[in-house]
Amino acid sequence: MTFDDRLTCETSWSVAPFEWGHLGSPHHEPWVFHADGTVGAGSYWSGTWTPDGPDAVKVVIPSPAGDDRFRVVFLSRRWFVAVKRGEPYRLGKFIPGED
Repeated sequence: MTFDDRLTCETSWSVAPFEWGHLGSPHHEPWVFHADGTVGAGSYWSGTWTPDGPDAVKVVIPSPAGDDRFRVVFLSRRWFVAVKRGEPYRLGKFIPGED
């Protein structure tokens, strides 16, 4: 199977953090995946994504202090979970009409 690039082709996602095993409130700035392999949340951060199987991407956010890396697994066309160091990191819900 190949990666479904419809998930990352100018799509916007409302994203909430996992904090101490509990889901927090969504951040006001959505994550936006672009077809050119970039991803970001407004002026807060920007990085790159690369396919990692048919339903996932690896995200790298460059930083002088050390790159932030995590994997985004698309559970469906409406939901994703980001995983960092083997733990749930973020939960994303597709925002219709903003893609």
